[in-house]
Amino acid sequence: MNEFLHIGYDCYVNLSKVILITEMDSPKLRRELQRRELDKNSDKYWNAAGAKEVKSVIFCDDGLLISSTISAVTLIKRINEMKKGG
Repeated sequence: MNEFLHIGYDCYVNLSKVILITEMDSPKLRRELQRRELDKNSDKYWNAAGAKEVKSVIFCDDGLLISSTISAVTLIKRINEMKKGG
């Protein structure tokens, strides 16, 4: 059974696809998108932050980047709580 992590604004990500969660601000995100030759309208980038400040980015095993308004520390805490059964 798949486990899903709530990343804000009624958005969830499949934990089995996540390879990295990192703190990231908008300039760093722009540089990473440029490095991967993507733009914010790409199908390999999903903005779950809406118009809010990006606090973390989730890297998935299929190359998808997902931005979130929730900090990486909070997302990791949520994962640990899920694994404990809470």
